[in-house]
Amino acid sequence: LNQILKIFKFPEKVRNKDILEKVKLRDLAKKEKNYELADKIRDEIEKKGFWIFDFPSGTVVVSLKKEA
Repeated sequence: LNQILKIFKFPEKVRNKDILEKVKLRDLAKKEKNYELADKIRDEIEKKGFWIFDFPSGTVVVSLKKEA
């Protein structure tokens, strides 16, 4: 329904393979309780123009710019 009415603006799914790989590495570091490494990876991802949100259901990555 939203695709037709365009009421809500949802971020597009991130397709950048480098970023997605870093997110996996960060999730693994968090699972292993290596929070220093997880924070470092998060900082690298954010410097490339992406925000990370952690939810009980998983990690969501949002691009702050339009991907090519």
